[in-house]
Amino acid sequence: MDGLMKIWDSKKQLILGIVIGALAGPLFSGLMGWQVTNTFHKRTMHSAVVREQAAFCAARARAEVKGLDKMEFSARYDVAEKYAKLPGKAEADSDVVSACSDGLAG
Repeated sequence: MDGLMKIWDSKKQLILGIVIGALAGPLFSGLMGWQVTNTFHKRTMHSAVVREQAAFCAARARAEVKGLDKMEFSARYDVAEKYAKLPGKAEADSDVVSACSDGLAG
């Protein structure tokens, strides 16, 4: 028993430092913004994909349809819906259609 107490006394600071660091490290790094949550990652990736798909949609629509800047919103939305569809998909993502329609306005 005395041997165990001597080991504990000699390693006590190291063990407490490891335990406190293991508990406090993730807490502090999360509060400082160094961690990325799964939800934030998914939202950021979806936004980037929508931007890229909307840019391709707008380019395709401008190449084939003339006078887009003079169209009403609903007509522009219909054109965007047509060109926002990805190959093999039955319908387009509504976020992509909306972004493409906004891109066609200006």
